[in-house]
Amino acid sequence: MLVGKKFESRFYKELESLGIYWYSFYDYPGKVEGNNLRFMAKNPYDVFYYYCGMLYCIELKTTGGGLFSIGRNKMIKPHQVSSLHKAHMRGCRAGFLLESREKGFIWFVKIEDFLNFVEVSGKCSINWYDISVIGFCLGKSIKGIVDSISNSY
Repeated sequence: MLVGKKFESRFYKELESLGIYWYSFYDYPGKVEGNNLRFMAKNPYDVFYYYCGMLYCIELKTTGGGLFSIGRNKMIKPHQVSSLHKAHMRGCRAGFLLESREKGFIWFVKIEDFLNFVEVSGKCSINWYDISVIGFCLGKSIKGIVDSISNSY
């Protein structure tokens, strides 16, 4: 199983253990490039779930490196950003759940803070320092993460 899928699976198991209604979009397999399987579908984000009277739309990302690239054919894709923004504009709570495998921490970044960062900085990537400025550190474990995301609002 790919590392990103393992991160998603751990999050989905946490939602399930709490009895939360959730739905994840199926990633349709695409083409194989070398030893890597590339997914081709343009799902709006990875998962939405209903918790404490609010709908959450979340894109999950994990990296072993120091940053997340932004743009077409990058880690954070334009259609994901626009889908999360659209959900936010319609009253949903939306953002990125970002895991650093190297540091062992998980962060939540609201889409509105992410968009402001991109506009102000003009950067094509976001590093852990930037994430620490605009996001919320949720700790090292998936356990309890749903409440932590809710409490960030």
